[in-house]
Amino acid sequence: MAESAIFKTCSSQFNSTTELAGLLECIVTTQESTFASKNDTQDLADGIDSFYLIFAGALVYFMQTGFAMLCAGSIRAKNVKNVLLWNLLDSCGGGIAFWMTGYAFIYGGDDLGKKTFVGNTDFFLRNDGIRLENWFFQFAFACALSSIVAGTVAERCKMTAYLFYSFFLVGFVYPVVAHAFWSTNGFLSNTAADPLWGSGAIDLAGSGPVHMTGGVTALVAAIILGPRMGRFYDRDGVPLEEPKEIPPHSVTLQFLGTFCLWFGWYGFNPGSVLGISSAEKGQVAALVAVNTTLSACAGALSAMFTSTLLEERR
Repeated sequence: MAESAIFKTCSSQFNSTTELAGLLECIVTTQESTFASKNDTQDLADGIDSFYLIFAGALVYFMQTGFAMLCAGSIRAKNVKNVLLWNLLDSCGGGIAFWMTGYAFIYGGDDLGKKTFVGNTDFFLRNDGIRLENWFFQFAFACALSSIVAGTVAERCKMTAYLFYSFFLVGFVYPVVAHAFWSTNGFLSNTAADPLWGSGAIDLAGSGPVHMTGGVTALVAAIILGPRMGRFYDRDGVPLEEPKEIPPHSVTLQFLGTFCLWFGWYGFNPGSVLGISSAEKGQVAALVAVNTTLSACAGALSAMFTSTLLEERR
């Protein structure tokens, strides 16, 4: 269609019998101009998608502030400094681990065309073909996953142990699960050449790789560490007659953390569309943003009514 349109345009300007040279020159020039214009348009679209991922990744990373404030407000004042440092270590230790092995285990070797346990290339980002904006976006995801567990082990875990946990979770555990879901070589991936049961697992924003992995990790950590000292047993291990209430020390920090997390979700979910350079992608991102808003609203109201009902029934 494009070639036909170019010929018609040039034919209206030059006679194909007496001005053949001019006609041919017009066709060649117009084709070159059209091709260059298409390349410029594609470059612009790629740039917009790259910026969108970086911006969305920054919003996701801002969730670290939310996790830190929520955890700090939910514990006793004497342990606030410790928990804040944990959230910093999630980014520091986790970032190094993700640079070394994490990203490679998720997406390395995606061109192999066969299902693998983990990726086997791109360690230390030693590949010129890596999309760095995608690395940054996935790094923010990995940090969010690691911080999910921080609240579970608050006031009952040593700093050194938490650093090793964060490093191992981001450098190996999360990448194994994310590879299964999102790599074209993953056995659960919906983009695999032969997806599981014909469709694979369709997971837009990480309910499996991020939240399931973080939740299971938190459960295992809670089982291993047990309750906080003085909650159900005294210092000698004798069971208390009634569990001791350990109230949060700052409701203000809890609410600040909640709103920071809500704000960060607008990068986490709409950003998982991975681009916004076309009308279709923009519509999907907008739908995800609306669903994210309604989910947060419904969740807050449901929790409030459930809590009120349980209090009234006591």
